[in-house]
Amino acid sequence: MYKQMKNKLPNFLIIGAINSGTTALYYFLRKHPQIYMSPIKETNYFAFDGERLDLEVADITNIDKMKKISISNIEDYYKLFQDVSTEKAIGEASPSYISSPGAAQRIQKCIPNAKIVAILRHPVDICYSTMSRYSGGYEGAIEYLVETLSQTDCSQNKLLRSAISQGLYYNKIQSYFDKFNPEKIKILLYEDLQNHPKDLIRDILKFLNVDEDFVPDTNQIYNKSGQTKSKILDKILRSSAIAPLKKIVKLYFPQRMQLYLAGLQHRLHSRNMISRPQLPLDIRRKIIQNYYREDILNLQDLIQRDLSRWLI
Repeated sequence: MYKQMKNKLPNFLIIGAINSGTTALYYFLRKHPQIYMSPIKETNYFAFDGERLDLEVADITNIDKMKKISISNIEDYYKLFQDVSTEKAIGEASPSYISSPGAAQRIQKCIPNAKIVAILRHPVDICYSTMSRYSGGYEGAIEYLVETLSQTDCSQNKLLRSAISQGLYYNKIQSYFDKFNPEKIKILLYEDLQNHPKDLIRDILKFLNVDEDFVPDTNQIYNKSGQTKSKILDKILRSSAIAPLKKIVKLYFPQRMQLYLAGLQHRLHSRNMISRPQLPLDIRRKIIQNYYREDILNLQDLIQRDLSRWLI
């Protein structure tokens, strides 16, 4: 029985990055008849693997929330894939894997032939989005960044360092290239998901060796980013109290109902969002020059993609 369950482990993982479209990829791929996605998004198993989660994030509350909803033992992880039948591609999506030290090694040890998918967003946008969570929204984030970056030495600012670290991709991606055959790694960009979603999905389907002609509806926006209209509704939708309800739904409701309820949550989230204010150009350029330029140049050599637009 143990060996039979082990044969149903994922053969691909979406490892992140945070706030870069992993939720959209999860739900798009879940609709494909030849793909099985774990019923829990963000299992975080290979980030935990029975150990304390150690991520470069400043929001301690968020870490506690992740601990409550994450899978931390192998038996429970196997159970997520017990309903796999004839699907060719078996996967899960946990953005924590890109930042968690040791995740690449744990994945390689447990699933050495797994395919790895990562989607990356402009590092300044990730920094800005991360900072908005801790500064009372995007306006607060702009004020904080303007004030902090004007200081002679802001290298000891823990909050800024934490936000900046989210977009430092090179070493994180390199750790996967060190452990896996480069042919088994697919690096995507968030702007391609925004501008050419069907082409991006087809690219993933080809990578996973499943039917490329079945492209799911990409009009639904999942986990839309921006500024909230109602902070109360946003707090409810993001509340950790929803996690136990999700587990009940996944245990006792058919998959069609699970997808409907998950879609409803994301539709409510999207309708509660408005466009965020633009980060001033001088601030963007200062962040790139001070923190990201070298990392971006190293990353583009590693993944063999032109990232010059990230340097502007």
